[in-house]
Amino acid sequence: MKILTTLTLVLLGFATASATAHAAPTAGEIIAQARAKLGPEAKLTAVRTLLFEGKSFDKDGKPIGIVQLQYKLPNKRREYVLRNDRTLEVILGTDGIEGFVTTRNLNTGEQQIRPAEGNEVKTYLDQFLADTEFYAPPKHGKVTYAGEARQQGKDCHALEYKYPGGLIFKRFFDKETLLLVATEIYAENTPADRRRVLVEEGELIVDGIRFPKKTTIYTTDKKESHVEFTQIKINENIPDSVFAFPMP
Repeated sequence: MKILTTLTLVLLGFATASATAHAAPTAGEIIAQARAKLGPEAKLTAVRTLLFEGKSFDKDGKPIGIVQLQYKLPNKRREYVLRNDRTLEVILGTDGIEGFVTTRNLNTGEQQIRPAEGNEVKTYLDQFLADTEFYAPPKHGKVTYAGEARQQGKDCHALEYKYPGGLIFKRFFDKETLLLVATEIYAENTPADRRRVLVEEGELIVDGIRFPKKTTIYTTDKKESHVEFTQIKINENIPDSVFAFPMP
C-alpha cells in the first residue's frame, strides 16, 4: 500500500511538473522577447522622436495619398495626410494637452481648424503610447495575457493592452518567432464586427530597430486600405511648433 501511495505521489508530482513546464508564458516574458526582436534595449529606450513617411492605398490597391506621422516624447503626435490628387490635406495633432483637426482645400485655399474633442485627444495620446513604447506596458494602463489565438494563419500569443484613454490594443505575437503578426484595436464598447485589425508585413531596419514595411487595415475581415512606408527617421530634430494649435 505504501509503495502504491508513493508511486501515486511521484506520478502526481510528474504531472504537476509537466503542467508547469508547459504553462503559458507571462505577459512580461512575451514582452521582453518581443522587444528583443525589435532591437537592442538601449536603442529602444533612446528613441525621442519618430518620423514615418509612406503612401496609402485603397482596398483595390489604388493610391489614396501621402501619409506622414511625427512623434516627440513625452506625448506629442501629428498625423498628416495629403490626397493623391493634391486637392485636400488633413492634419490631426496634439501637443500633449490639447488637440486639433485641420482640413485645407488646396484648390480654393479654404481652411478649417477646430479643437479636437476630449475623447479625440485621449485617442491621439493612446495612439502615441502604442506607437512609441515598443510593446512596453503603459504606465497608467495594464497588459494581460489573453490566451492563444490564430491570426493570419499563425499560432499566436495574444496580449491585451489597455491604455489610459480607453483604447485597447490586442497584439498577436507569433508563438515561434515572437514577432508581431497583427493588432486588433477597439474600445470597451466597440462592437466585435467594428474592430479594426492591423496586419504587419515586411520590415525596415532603421538604426538597428525593426519597423514594419507595410501595414494593412481590416474591418470585419474585409480589407479597407494599406500603407507602405517609404522612410522612417529616428531622433530627428522636430520643433515643438509642429504640434502646436495652428493659427488661421
